[in-house]
Amino acid sequence: MLQEATEHGVWSSELKEVYKKLDRTITEVMIHAENISTPTLKKAYEWSPAQPQSTYENKYWVLRNKILKGFPVNPTVLSAVHCKTRLSSEHTKSMSMAALVENLRTTMDCITTQYYSSQSPPAVTQSAAQAI
Repeated sequence: MLQEATEHGVWSSELKEVYKKLDRTITEVMIHAENISTPTLKKAYEWSPAQPQSTYENKYWVLRNKILKGFPVNPTVLSAVHCKTRLSSEHTKSMSMAALVENLRTTMDCITTQYYSSQSPPAVTQSAAQAI
């Protein structure tokens, strides 16, 4: 029907609607096929296995900073983030603002270093650990 209309050069408004519907269906099928064939694995940290650790450590220190500043932080969230880090239970105790800021800077430096190289991030600095 559409091929005949194309060959004869006669397009009615009814044929145009049929063509548009067919085009939409084909487009939907193609998009669906692309979505199915796309890998579902997330490769956000593929280039650096240590990157997730540093990211969670950074998030932990940001949450601790909020607590020191008097903002409410859900203890369950803080505990869950702490479990995903490699930090010891010593870091859950109270600490000075200076020690917390130093730990936060250390994790940010680790994240930046990992972004530009494949080095493993160092743990929390010695001076920050002593200030706890």
